[in-house]
Amino acid sequence: MRKRATVTAGEVQPLRCKPVEKLEPPATSRGRATASSWRRCKLLAFVLLLPVLLGSFIYVRNRLHDPQFETEFLLGAVTDRTARVWVYAAHHSHVLVHYRPASLGGEVWQASAVQRVESAKERHWTLVVDLNELTPNTTYHYRVLFFKSDPSSAASTSEVHRFRTYPPVGEGARLSFVYGSCIEMGFPWPFDSLEVLSTWKRLYDPLFALILGDIVYADLPFPMPFERAYRKLLTDAHYARFFKDASRYAIYDDHELANNWDRGADLPLYRDAMEAYDAFIGSANPELPQERPLHEVPFAERKRYYSFTVGNVGFFVLDERPYRSGNYEQDGPNKTMLGAQQKECLKRWLVETNDTLAFRFIASPGMFASVGGPADGWAFFEHEREELFDFMEDRSMRGVVLLSGDVHWAGAFEHRKGLYEFATSPIHTFPLFPNVLAPNGDNKTRPEARTLFTHTWTFHYSVVEIDTEAERPFVRHTTYAYLLDSNNPYPIHDIKLFIDDVQLSPPPA
Repeated sequence: MRKRATVTAGEVQPLRCKPVEKLEPPATSRGRATASSWRRCKLLAFVLLLPVLLGSFIYVRNRLHDPQFETEFLLGAVTDRTARVWVYAAHHSHVLVHYRPASLGGEVWQASAVQRVESAKERHWTLVVDLNELTPNTTYHYRVLFFKSDPSSAASTSEVHRFRTYPPVGEGARLSFVYGSCIEMGFPWPFDSLEVLSTWKRLYDPLFALILGDIVYADLPFPMPFERAYRKLLTDAHYARFFKDASRYAIYDDHELANNWDRGADLPLYRDAMEAYDAFIGSANPELPQERPLHEVPFAERKRYYSFTVGNVGFFVLDERPYRSGNYEQDGPNKTMLGAQQKECLKRWLVETNDTLAFRFIASPGMFASVGGPADGWAFFEHEREELFDFMEDRSMRGVVLLSGDVHWAGAFEHRKGLYEFATSPIHTFPLFPNVLAPNGDNKTRPEARTLFTHTWTFHYSVVEIDTEAERPFVRHTTYAYLLDSNNPYPIHDIKLFIDDVQLSPPPA
């Protein structure tokens, strides 16, 4: 028998417990592999989840973060006798513009009509002030006054800026302008300053700048409300300073809507996008062809293509989104990028100006050449493109130059004898590499225009100098590139085109 332990009263015996030995799993290779696989799975899950979390953060940020709005006015379209000032006046009651010839000193100002800001509520608090009865070829100073009721007690008066009216229509002209496309991307694009525009002002002091689409990227890399995308652009100090002294002409392309947009003008997304574009960009453009302020035209009737003239140099800026057929429809006579009305307007302009203008520029957001063109360029609308080229060639159209953007690289091409295209992109967004030959809409490829040059992996813009008063009138086109230092751009292609009785031709070698 087991002997029982006896406990004397008053004694407390300590409880003795034998420690339990820790059981370890056998250190097999299979066990080690399982633990390692589990760690890899957790790491993979984290890597996969990180973009989702980052994307969610950016998506919410783009919708909740309201950029501080600092730009209250910019210079819009100018003619030989008028100038347009675009104004954002959400925090004011009334606005007017003072202006005077730069040759007049002192405090003698002319005043525009007073604009009531309340009338601009439906246009995102934006409005335009037109200055009329100006003198051609004259530099003017101007300033913007914001006030409640009495202009003499203005709550805010801007610094004095300047603009220059154009030579009279039909007379000789000497001018330079800058153009390109693809400007402003949203967060997290790391290059958030448009310092290159200050370089434009410092090096060239151009008469105006022409932006050929993708002014903002409301769809990439993450969707952003349309109004906020434009407001973000207008907070850039370099952008504001440049366009207070240089006229701004612009047209939208696809990223102001959605990538490769070919769904017409009837969807709510198009209307929402264009309401913001009209308010922040389009209203400052020339009023043609409706010949009245854009906001006074019913939305369905608004035409956003336009033309303008500087002396005896003309420009026609195309709108290539609302009228186009589907990008991947079979190419043929019925497939269109421009629509019947815009195409007829362009042809009529070409005929009417053939004997009065020395040079004419057709500005297209999409590239005419098929080399490296994206899925929505003119390569997919070859029939209509050749129709336009035949129209000009059959009538011996002279002095026509094609400008384009969109493709995120730069190049130059000769389509027909003396018909040159210059493509310049991107000003400030990501560069891309051109394809060797992009297919047409019918998935075939054909002989392409003669390529003068292509250049990529940098940012690009082009400067165009025009002199129609010279003994041999000319257009000089120079494309510049820069990467990290926009203060030191370098030329990558330079060509001077002279005009004769029929066509443009490069100078002798």
